[in-house]
Formats: sequence, structure tokens, C-alpha cells
Amino acid sequence: MGRDNVYITNIPLEEALKTYLEALPSPVGTQIIGADEALHRTTAKAIFAKRSSPGDHCAAMDGIAVVAERTHGANERNPLKLKLHDDYEYVNTGNLMPRGKDAVIMIEDIAPLEDDQVEIIEAAYAWQHIRQVGEDIISGEMILPSRHKIRPLDLGALLSGGVDHIEVLNKMRLFNPWKLWKKVKY
Repeated sequence: MGRDNVYITNIPLEEALKTYLEALPSPVGTQIIGADEALHRTTAKAIFAKRSSPGDHCAAMDGIAVVAERTHGANERNPLKLKLHDDYEYVNTGNLMPRGKDAVIMIEDIAPLEDDQVEIIEAAYAWQHIRQVGEDIISGEMILPSRHKIRPLDLGALLSGGVDHIEVLNKMRLFNPWKLWKKVKY
């Protein structure tokens, strides 16, 4: 060691702690269990989504699915009439968006007419009232970190992300000296 290098170099605390913890053997084993059995268990490692949620574009409101561009110009002075199957499809909250439609107009904002027609007085804009793919969870995104105690809301996130089995820490078993004492006969 040269005279110029008498001091130990410092590393950031987070990096040092991470290196230290990774070097320690786990005092508790792990096991893989179904997500439905995981409530109140502790994750052994980070858990990542296997799929996006929602997996498809979905309606965020009850109403009609339309092509936004075809509604431009609609206003109170110039209401626009739309025909079922040609211009719109009915959707409920959570329904998959019909192919080719890119907006939802809320059911409260339409006026039903005869012959499967509705009237609107306000134009829609692209992606209006639509939940896009991955809005909640994106495939590959970390859902839960390691050493996390699983709560009821975490189970919903796991299932939405397509995770059905996870690695958890084994349950801790404590030594009970009273059991041993009861076996000893005097």
C-alpha cells in the first residue's frame, strides 16, 4: 500500500447496506405457494407482473363507443345524430372497446332517438373515458418488493398482474422450552 493511499474509500450507505445484506445467508428458508395462500406472508424476493392490467382497452364509463373524429362539430346549435352499429356501439364500464372505436360518450350525455339513433351535443376526443392497456399494471413492472408482508390489496395486484405463484419466506418457528420441560419426568 503506497503512502498516497492510506485512507479507506467510502461508498454510499445504501450501496454498502445492499452489499452487506446480499452477502448474508437467509436465516429462514423459502417456499413457493399459490397467490391465494399468500395473505400475511412475506415475499422472499421482488415480484414482477406477468401481464398488463387491463390487458385491453376498456370503457371507463357506461355509454356509447364512437370514433372521436366523426363527432367533431357537434354542439348545442348543431346536434349530431349517430346510428347504432354504423356510428356507435353501447358499452358498459369495463367492457372491451369495440374494434375501431377510440372514445366513449357517457350515457348521460346522449339523447336516444327512434330507429336506433342517438343525438349528441358535444364532440368526443380521442381516448375519452377509456382505460388504456397497462393503466394499472404494466407487464414486467414490480408489483411487490422483497421482504414485503402481503396485504389483501396486494393479492388483487398480484392476480391482476397474472402472478399466481410466489416465493415467500417460511413461517418462523420459535423454540418453546415449556414443551421440552413437560416431557422431562422427575
